[in-house]
Amino acid sequence: MKGKKSYSRRPVCLLAPAALIAALGLGTASHAFAAQEIDVQGGADNTSIADGSATPSVDDGTDFGGVETSTDAVKTYTILNTGDADLTLNGTPLVKLNPVATDDKGCDAFSVTTQPTSPIAATKNTTFTVTYNQAASGSLDKCQISIANDDDNENPYDFVIQGSTVPEMDVQGKTVSITDGDTTPSAADDTLFTAGSGSAKTYTILNTGGGDLTLSGTPLVDLVEFADGDGSCDDFSVTAPPTSPIAAGGNTTFVVTYTPTGDENGTPCKVSIANNDADENPYDFAIQVALPEIDVQGNSVSIADGHDTPSSADDTDFGGVPTSTDVTKTYTILNIGGADLTLDGTDSNYVVLEPVADGDAGCGAFTVTQPTETTIAAGASTTFTVTYNQETVNTVDKCGISIANDDADENPYDFTIQASTGPEMDVQGNSVSIADGDDTPDMADDTDFGGVPTSTDVTKTYTILNIGGAELTLGVDPVTNDAAAGCNFFTITQPAETTPIAAGASTTFTVTYKQATANTLNTCGISIANNDADEGPSYDFVIQASTGPEMDVQGNSVSIADGDDTPDVADDTDFGTVNVGKTLSKAYTILNTGGANLTLDGDAPDYVVLNGEGCASFKVTTQPTTPIAVGATSAVTFTVEYAPTAVSEGEQCTVSIDNNDSNENPYDFVIQGKGGKSGASYLPAVYEVLLNGN
Repeated sequence: MKGKKSYSRRPVCLLAPAALIAALGLGTASHAFAAQEIDVQGGADNTSIADGSATPSVDDGTDFGGVETSTDAVKTYTILNTGDADLTLNGTPLVKLNPVATDDKGCDAFSVTTQPTSPIAATKNTTFTVTYNQAASGSLDKCQISIANDDDNENPYDFVIQGSTVPEMDVQGKTVSITDGDTTPSAADDTLFTAGSGSAKTYTILNTGGGDLTLSGTPLVDLVEFADGDGSCDDFSVTAPPTSPIAAGGNTTFVVTYTPTGDENGTPCKVSIANNDADENPYDFAIQVALPEIDVQGNSVSIADGHDTPSSADDTDFGGVPTSTDVTKTYTILNIGGADLTLDGTDSNYVVLEPVADGDAGCGAFTVTQPTETTIAAGASTTFTVTYNQETVNTVDKCGISIANDDADENPYDFTIQASTGPEMDVQGNSVSIADGDDTPDMADDTDFGGVPTSTDVTKTYTILNIGGAELTLGVDPVTNDAAAGCNFFTITQPAETTPIAAGASTTFTVTYKQATANTLNTCGISIANNDADEGPSYDFVIQASTGPEMDVQGNSVSIADGDDTPDVADDTDFGTVNVGKTLSKAYTILNTGGANLTLDGDAPDYVVLNGEGCASFKVTTQPTTPIAVGATSAVTFTVEYAPTAVSEGEQCTVSIDNNDSNENPYDFVIQGKGGKSGASYLPAVYEVLLNGN
């Protein structure tokens, strides 16, 4: 029609804001557009409160803590405009209180006693105050703060606050609060006792909350070893117990006395106080005598004083090393005590090499680089290194390490190290090492063949590696079985290269499983004859296979391991963020990769069940069928829907499926999702210009 323009709809490519600004020739994002930007802060240190935060915290002032009944507790919050245009608050009232859930009465105890001002100029701020007052004892109240505004992507700006008239426990020494869970005793809060003589410390238990604090333990204050048998609490006793209950605003005291009875122990002892504080029960902290306490670690693993069985786990066993080659291990000396630890070496030799037996020459192949620090403060550490180099092949060298120090009960601190230039055997399945003596078959290292269809060959390949410093010799037809009945269904193909296997080289062998009878579990021991000094004359492990069912659950075509508790978007166990009022569904597939029917054993038809506190927003909308025949074409599916009812930082729920798989019943895994803010999504104004053509 004449006089009217017609427009055709064409695909529009939305560029990222920075790219879009550049494409339009408007300069950079920092000055192309003026925009307001809201931020709300609270707490003593003016900590930012994230928009959508649903987890109140004392740090940002969103948790009022425990408050006495019928008493005002006031918090001040600051609204900042960190943008470069005026920020307008446009709600009525400007700051509104909303219940966190339908029919929730938590907001009744809160009031906005001072409203902010509006508009807020660029880089300026305004404040508002919220008062909490609750007449009922034992109440926990939550309420949402909502601030409507013209920030493009944070409107409204919401967060949850809470207050309570429940008890709130605090323990102090020398009027200094001792944090619940504190493991670092200090003179400042009287948790550090003086060595050498008896002493007593008085601690105060305060109830800073709004309801009676009840100490519920027997005894009221218990002394507990951090590690069973470490003797850390032997010389401590509670000589004056506290009283209970403790009224709101009240306090009580208790006394701990230290009486040394022999060699003093610098290991921390735990003070534990059971109580009815909702989030600090029990209330625990460490006390300690101000003594040095030595610990030596290799590979971040503690090496016990007197340890004489070298291990690769703590780097005391260097393993097999090629001749004339340096291999160096680093060890850490830690002081986990409460006073300076002094190393007492002679002529700067603080770490000394000592033969493990008279006339033993093993130490000749080791050299020490001494620690740089010889006085180690409480909580500090230093390191030293040991290097091994041996010219002679097929040698096993052992040597004692001795560290003189002023720890009362670990002086000197001794342990044994070893290395060799002999062969060192390792066997791997699926590129995973199978420990010598392993009797727990696992699919990860191919020692568990899993479920296999009847009368079907399944073959696994194993690699024999020589990671040592000399030739590894295997016997004639070195791989044998232990002649158990289950071995009749396994066939071994010997390695092509049997002897010798050079240092750094490898060879392989295969084992094939075939069983005609359904629902059978077969186990067999494998032995490999060799000349490894400590894994010979035979390297042994157990394999197994079955013709029973074998369950696998997949999300997004990715297998979800039974027991998986780390949700991931890759396998659809992480639903991501879903806005309140919206839903998102994920479909999962149950496959039977075994050799017999897989039966789901739940209460029909609810074979898939959800367990856990975070399951309220999840539900199974489609259940699978059973039984499930062998093979991919027989796979069945089920669907889980996530429909959050409130903004959350994350909700986790366990999916559980009872079944007749012999080693995966029930089949469990964790799913999670986050509740996001409801409301329409927004497009920046510049996008609207492109979309509308004006």
